Amino acid sequence: MTDYSHFEGNEQIFEKAVSGADNENLPGSKELYYLVATPTIIHMVIDGASRMLDSSLPDPMISVGTHIELFHELPTLVGEKISIKIKIEKVIKNKVFFGFTGTDSRGDFCRGTYERHIVRKDKLKQDAHDRFPGMYQLS
Repeated sequence: MTDYSHFEGNEQIFEKAVSGADNENLPGSKELYYLVATPTIIHMVIDGASRMLDSSLPDPMISVGTHIELFHELPTLVGEKISIKIKIEKVIKNKVFFGFTGTDSRGDFCRGTYERHIVRKDKLKQDAHDRFPGMYQLS
């Protein structure tokens, strides 16, 4: 098995000025349209962590998300620029564990953890098709 421990300690910041469009068609109360939605933060974490890992993996490897935990502790207004700092805290075999913190102009407003696994693309595809035989044709 390939050693991915060299990823440990990598850190990156992803920034975005959240607009109302980022919150459209998301689950939750429509009355809170003026606040940054929790799914918007989750999307930023998943996208950022994927970009951190996948661009550094050799073909045919890719990473897939397996677990996320988010504590969205304080409200942030739509229009505010938010930063999500994502750090690879630990790597165990093919499991990559991230920690993240979200900040706005007033300070930290969320924090959490995220886990991704590094897998072979062809094996992932085969496993999915094996779970649903006859549903889609492999290509």
